[in-house]
Amino acid sequence: MDGGWFIFDTSTERCFTSLWTRSETFQEREFTIVLDTAYDRASRCARCDVTLHVTGGAAPQTLHETVTEKFYTTAEVSGLLAEASFAVRECEDFNFTSNPAVGKLKTWWVAEAR
Repeated sequence: MDGGWFIFDTSTERCFTSLWTRSETFQEREFTIVLDTAYDRASRCARCDVTLHVTGGAAPQTLHETVTEKFYTTAEVSGLLAEASFAVRECEDFNFTSNPAVGKLKTWWVAEAR
């Protein structure tokens, strides 16, 4: 599979420590979404309990999902890619928000299959 590409992003630890540490509620006309997040530095695991209250439509409903993520260092991701026969072609931290003060919250990866 020479020449195949794997393009993805990962969250930096700064993302988890600054964004995954609180509860937030977003109210819209036809739905309300509640995000209850937590990050454990020791295990490097993050959890987001998402609750969606849909008020528009024929019958109101509530949906729930839990999202879990884990922080991996750049060295760990690079090593895992190498083990899977990928060569890192680009790796760059970036800020996906409109607030430059929060810093770089994600890492953009471009890897090529060897």
